[in-house]
Amino acid sequence: MGSQCFFFSEGLDAEQSMNRGLALSFCKENGGSLAEPDSLEILKDHYRGRTDERLWVGAKKSHGSSSFIWDLKQESVNASWIIARYFARGDCLQYRSGDNMLHQVTCDKKLRFICEKPNPNIPVPVPAPSSGGDLSWCTSPLQTVGSQCFLFSERLDTEQHMNRGLALSFCEENGGRLAEPDSLEILKYHYRG
Repeated sequence: MGSQCFFFSEGLDAEQSMNRGLALSFCKENGGSLAEPDSLEILKDHYRGRTDERLWVGAKKSHGSSSFIWDLKQESVNASWIIARYFARGDCLQYRSGDNMLHQVTCDKKLRFICEKPNPNIPVPVPAPSSGGDLSWCTSPLQTVGSQCFLFSERLDTEQHMNRGLALSFCEENGGRLAEPDSLEILKYHYRG
């Protein structure tokens, strides 16, 4: 769906509803994480015309805070996506297809869930050392594109695909971060032809 790849647990038996921890483990064991949709419209399209489904997504309250944070993105969940109720309790969020919104819920509730698998062709930018714009240090398997230095995962020796969390860890362990290209033209240049 869009640039995201989802697994909807409705394909599993109804008895296979899980608490958030087990749902997260299931997603990780299958190479993904709980879903962090770019928009709720993506999910609305999938559930159009169906009954009110309630599913885990990958967000929970940050420790000691009242705001919800995406597990992998480590960004605040758009507050306009969350139905705030005075009596709501819980540190986790569920998606409800009936109103296409996120709702606060206790993490031990048994629900179906949505897993997300990453796009394996996400480029990894490598921050430049303080070299005043000199990119001579950006050598194979790194690639200079414009004024940035990237490691594109397809240039690695292995065919290993990673979820976003593992890719983020890989980048950080290698002194970089996930790509934030100056423009989409940079990616277009790399993937031309």
